[in-house]
Amino acid sequence: MKIGDYIPPGRQVNRLRKCFAVAARATKTVLIVEDDAIVAEIYSLALGRAGYRVMVSRNGVDGLEAAAREQPDFIFLDIRMPKMDGIEVLRGLAGRGEGIGVPIVMLTNFDDPAIVRQSLALGAKGYIVKAGTNPADLADVVSRWLGEPLEA
Repeated sequence: MKIGDYIPPGRQVNRLRKCFAVAARATKTVLIVEDDAIVAEIYSLALGRAGYRVMVSRNGVDGLEAAAREQPDFIFLDIRMPKMDGIEVLRGLAGRGEGIGVPIVMLTNFDDPAIVRQSLALGAKGYIVKAGTNPADLADVVSRWLGEPLEA
């Protein structure tokens, strides 16, 4: 498509909606607490492409500190990580008060029902199994929790 090409009115509206959605997201920060560098990069790229400001912490201790320091709008949290696991991070956030009001969604490959129940009891708002998730869909998860319009 070049400048001057005809764009049907319906597509113009969809493009404008997408631009406004991305612009609104640019002020929102997502913290990804994930120890696998490749996985963290894939998620970071997908969320950044959707317009979010993304921070990555590679272990639970750094994630807890980043949540306190940066006060993100949303947190994706892995379970099994070095230094401190995701369950302990949830406990730490609840104890400090940083987790209150910030949607935290577990993003892990553990689909053990006991871990799911424990995560939700400690304040996680959702639980996603990585193996069944397309990284491009993570922006929709964040949008739903933050009450933002989904891209057209």
